[in-house]
Amino acid sequence: MIDDGIVVEAEIYSCRQRHLRAPYASVYKYVDENGRKYIGRLKPIYKTKEEAETHIGETVEIYIDGKGKSIPVGEKPHIGRSLFWVIFSTILVCVDNVGIVIVSIKIHKNIKNCRDNKL
Repeated sequence: MIDDGIVVEAEIYSCRQRHLRAPYASVYKYVDENGRKYIGRLKPIYKTKEEAETHIGETVEIYIDGKGKSIPVGEKPHIGRSLFWVIFSTILVCVDNVGIVIVSIKIHKNIKNCRDNKL
């Protein structure tokens, strides 16, 4: 998240695909007065490379934080993937702990039964 960001105009200089069958996204770049680069993808996604290339040279407003992070104005931060892994990991740990408790109870009962049988 960018708190107290500065709004600047970045130039769309390229388009990229994440993988072979993915749609194309425009890529912006801004270099501040200190030489720090801000590069990111824009949300409008295009089916063809030609369509995405038509936007090269256009400008877009972005928020910058002065530390190398940026986000286009009007776009929300991407937390979906991180949130998914946090929830997934939490569930996995809980299930693992329940499994350990169940196995421990069974082992304890088996040891108790063995002791009772010896008496």
